[in-house]
Amino acid sequence: FWALYRLAGSLGAYFIHVAENTTSRLDETITRFSSQVIRVIIVAFAVVVIAQQLGYDLGGVLAGLGLGGLAVALAAQDSLANMIAYVAIISDSTYKVGDLIQVEDIEGFIEDINLRSTRVRKRDRSLVLLPNQFMANHPITNWSRLRRRQLRMTIGVTYSTTADQMEALLAALREMLQGHEKVVPETVLVEFVEFGASSLDILALGLVKVVRWEDLQTLKSEINIRIMRMLAEHGLEIAFPTRTVWLEAPEAGAQPD
Repeated sequence: FWALYRLAGSLGAYFIHVAENTTSRLDETITRFSSQVIRVIIVAFAVVVIAQQLGYDLGGVLAGLGLGGLAVALAAQDSLANMIAYVAIISDSTYKVGDLIQVEDIEGFIEDINLRSTRVRKRDRSLVLLPNQFMANHPITNWSRLRRRQLRMTIGVTYSTTADQMEALLAALREMLQGHEKVVPETVLVEFVEFGASSLDILALGLVKVVRWEDLQTLKSEINIRIMRMLAEHGLEIAFPTRTVWLEAPEAGAQPD
């Protein structure tokens, strides 16, 4: 039994190494879970067989364990719920160690998954422990499973912009985005969509060929700088909240209040 236990550990470590370093479909998290389950079964079977060989009658012990197990189950419902949720997370392959996920307002990288909780390392390096039951009962966005991200921008120009200037700007924006190496050309949408309270609003949409959040911010910065230069070339300005107040002159002969 000791040899089987060691063999199971060695095989588990080998398959985990394969899952980490190849493009195989073998999931690292499922491999870890399977290795743990196999070793637990070996230990339990070893205890039963050795006890029988030593002449112990396990019938009464097993009956007592059944009643004790019921009491423990009632007292540890949350822990059991977390364990069941752990199995569900593993079987569905919802996420794995290293994935970037978001659940409600918590976003970070999966650092560890155990029977009770999932450890998430946030971008500010703080560590959050989330019960598996919570993870199983809430929608999870796995950013690491993305193939592309969406670029969505609203550009507000001043009301002094003429119709001809607006048409020229829209054409230039479309050409710039469709010609960008990291933007999918057929997904680009650039339209003048609204007369805002203080600006004429242009909506720019498109899918980009980046996945990491950091890469998306870098791409946004580059495109924003291009837009600033484009606006300067067309003699246009970005609008900011303003209000114009007109004061009428009092009529001749009117008495002041």
